[in-house]
Amino acid sequence: LDIASAEFATGHIPANRLKSVTEMSKQAIHTLRETVWALNHESISVEAFSDKFKSYALKMSEYAENIRIEFREDIQVNHILTPDLALHLFRICQEAFGNAMKHAAATRLYVEIMSGAGVFFKFRLTDNGIGFDEQAADLKGHYGLQNMRVRAREIHASFQLTSERGKGTVIEIELKEQ
Repeated sequence: LDIASAEFATGHIPANRLKSVTEMSKQAIHTLRETVWALNHESISVEAFSDKFKSYALKMSEYAENIRIEFREDIQVNHILTPDLALHLFRICQEAFGNAMKHAAATRLYVEIMSGAGVFFKFRLTDNGIGFDEQAADLKGHYGLQNMRVRAREIHASFQLTSERGKGTVIEIELKEQ
């Protein structure tokens, strides 16, 4: 905003600057809303989590006309998540989804949320995008991937990323029985 204000004073604000500020503001508002949602509940069911994530994903993708998003829920046991656990999981899922939207050049995203006997919570995001070299991304300082791994470790969840150039990416987060 400071940069845009300075540009406004000169009478020249590039259109992409306003778009960037708008998008960052929307993202910040969504992030705060999700945090408030998680912290305002004593417990959050996997079903409620799934509904909230679907709402988030649809809102974030409403202007991405070239991407088709499919959701699949398989909630056989509607386990209860603590607010802290739900917030960590939501941030991991949010980062995975955001990365797919921004970087994958995908035309299809497939989101699965599962819960049942032996699986407390499982999230899988599959895209048909361009894929990437995970080690090269780590070397370039892409902190989103590192943050997802750290959050997963903090909540004792497994984090698996599979990507191959030209063949898309699959990210999976799983919590065994709590």
